[in-house]
Amino acid sequence: NVAIEIAYDEIIIKSKAEVKDFEYNITVGESVFIAEINIELLCFETKKTDIEKKINKIAIDYDKIVGNLKVRNRRKGDVFTPLGMKGTKKIKDFFIDEKIPREHREVTPVITDEKEIIWVAPFRMSDKYKIDETTKRIIVMEIKED
Repeated sequence: NVAIEIAYDEIIIKSKAEVKDFEYNITVGESVFIAEINIELLCFETKKTDIEKKINKIAIDYDKIVGNLKVRNRRKGDVFTPLGMKGTKKIKDFFIDEKIPREHREVTPVITDEKEIIWVAPFRMSDKYKIDETTKRIIVMEIKED
C-alpha cells in the first residue's frame, strides 16, 4: 500500500489512501473542521480594512456572495477566475501551472458560494470577490492546519 511519485522536483513516497469527496456548509462567525484533510476553516465578518496579509487568509466582499457558502474538494470541470485575471481557468490547469503536486490537489479546500468558486485555498482567490471601493461588508476566511 505504498506509492512512489515524481512531482516536479521531488520524489514522494506515500500511502495509497485516497481522500473521499467532502463538502461542508460554512456559517459566517463559526469555524468548520474538515476531518478528511485535518484542517479548520475560520470565517468571520470584520469592519477592518487593513487585514494582515497571509498565504492562508483572504478577505472578500460579503455582498458579492450568492446564497450559501461551502467548502469542498475539487470536482471534475471546476473553473474559476484567479485574482488578477479577466477570464476563467480550469482548476486542473491552475494546479499544473502553479506546479502543485498531485497529492496536494485532492486535499486542497475549495470555497464556493451557490454560483462559483471563491478561493482555491491557500493558493488563489477569485478576482470576482475582491474588495473594491464599493465594498461595505468584509468577510475574512482563514485556513488553520493541525
